[in-house]
Amino acid sequence: MLAKVSNKDRHSVIQALIRQSRKLPKDLYRSLTWERGSEMAGHK
Repeated sequence: MLAKVSNKDRHSVIQALIRQSRKLPKDLYRSLTWERGSEMAGHK
């Protein structure tokens, strides 16, 4: 799932993730695990 962000700042990214995740079916939404590590920090 991709989310378009207006800026690369933390607030914009969080809001984009919230908008996208709300489009998921309720059961799938509840099964999400939010990655908080640095593994994807360097992803282009």
